[in-house]
Amino acid sequence: MRKRIGSAILALWMLIAAGCGSLGPSGPQQQFLQTFALEIDPTSIQAEERYDSYGFHGDGIALYVLTFSQDCTDAFASWQSLPLSEESTEFLEGIRTYVELPQITRGKWALVDRSPEEARLTNVSFCMYGLDARTAYFVTVDT
Repeated sequence: MRKRIGSAILALWMLIAAGCGSLGPSGPQQQFLQTFALEIDPTSIQAEERYDSYGFHGDGIALYVLTFSQDCTDAFASWQSLPLSEESTEFLEGIRTYVELPQITRGKWALVDRSPEEARLTNVSFCMYGLDARTAYFVTVDT
């Protein structure tokens, strides 16, 4: 009897979790805006998927190239100016086997650790915005 109740509760929880997930960000544009708390019209962002290794359990790496139909340079004003920090450089070196970003000399960058309770970077969003090309390179990693 307990086993059936436990199974029923688990099944109900999974249905609720799946339904709530569908209310979250849809597409890399919304994920980008939500992760970095940017106020940019999502319809002005075009996303091109360059790499995606996400699997069934939600682990993987993805790289999106984001181009903007309007000038949104001001939205990135609070981000760090290049060059990258040591932590960001090490992060990019660790994923270089899968994705590589272009050399940008004038730009801004941000790194969001989505699991700050972990001792190392495990769930990370990183983005580098090129001021000259007005293009962003958005990387997500979940392990």
